Amino acid sequence: MRAAAISPRELFDLANENRGTTNELGRLMDALRGEVPAGALRGITEAFDNSYNLLPENAQQAAQLLACLAPEPIPLDVFKAMGDEPSSPAARAALIGRSFLTPPKTLGGAAQPFEIFGQMHKLLADFIRARSPGGPADLRRAARALIDVMDADSCRDPVEWPLMNASLPHAEVVFERLLRGGEKEDAELAVETGSSMGILHRAQGAAKKARKVQEQTLEFASKRLGREDTRTLASMGNLAATLLAQGDLEGARKLQEQVLDARTRILGGEHPDTLTSMGNLAATLY
Repeated sequence: MRAAAISPRELFDLANENRGTTNELGRLMDALRGEVPAGALRGITEAFDNSYNLLPENAQQAAQLLACLAPEPIPLDVFKAMGDEPSSPAARAALIGRSFLTPPKTLGGAAQPFEIFGQMHKLLADFIRARSPGGPADLRRAARALIDVMDADSCRDPVEWPLMNASLPHAEVVFERLLRGGEKEDAELAVETGSSMGILHRAQGAAKKARKVQEQTLEFASKRLGREDTRTLASMGNLAATLLAQGDLEGARKLQEQVLDARTRILGGEHPDTLTSMGNLAATLY
C-alpha cells in the first residue's frame, strides 16, 4: 500500500476472496512448510502470492533471478550482469519499494569499492523459487552472471577482492544447486562456478578451501563431462596449481602430465592451451 501498488479496498477484497486451497496454493505452501508456524502458513503464502502478482513483469523476472542467490547482500554488479531488463531502474524501484528486497545499508559508515543492491529474505526466496515458471533456466542465468563477475583475472586481483568476497556466498549456493541439475549445461556451469571459487580461494592464500572445492569440481566434471572435456582439463590444471602452492609437487606433476598428454592429443602440440600446460609442468619440474 505504501508503494501505491494496491489500495486498502483492493487488499480488503483480496483477503475476502477465500479462494480455497487450490493445487497451486498448496504447492506454494509446501515451499514454506517448516519455516513458519503452521497456523500462519496459509496467510503468509497468500500475502506473498498477491504481492508477487502485483509486481510488474520485469520486476517478477528480476525477483525470480535474485531468489536463486544466497540470502546475503547482493552486489549490484551481479544483478546488472543478469541483463538490462530485470535490472532496469523500474524493476529495481519496484523490488525495493515493495519490500521484496531490504535496501542496502552502509557497513559501519565505511565506503565500499562496489555497490550493494539489496538482500532478499530466505523465506521469500524459497517462495519465489517455488512460484517461478523459469526454474532451472533462472538458476543458469544467475550462474552466468556470477561467472561473468568472478572471472579468473578479477579473482586474482586484490583490488577486486571486496566484490569477489561479496559474490562468493552467492556462487556457493548456485554451485550446490547446479550440482543437482540434470542437464549438461547445469554441469558445465557448475564446473565454471567451482573453478572461479577455487581460483579466488587460492589467490587469497586459502589453499585448503581451494583444494576442497577444486577436488569436488574435478570429480564432478570427470563424471558428468568426461575426463578429456576442456572444462575438466582446466579443473585439473587449477587443482594442480593449488597442490603446487601446498608443496605437493608429486601430486601437481601427476595432474599436469595428464593435462599435457590430453591437450597434446586433442589440440596438437602447438595450441596455446597445450603450451600453457607445458609451461606449468616445466615450472613444477623446476
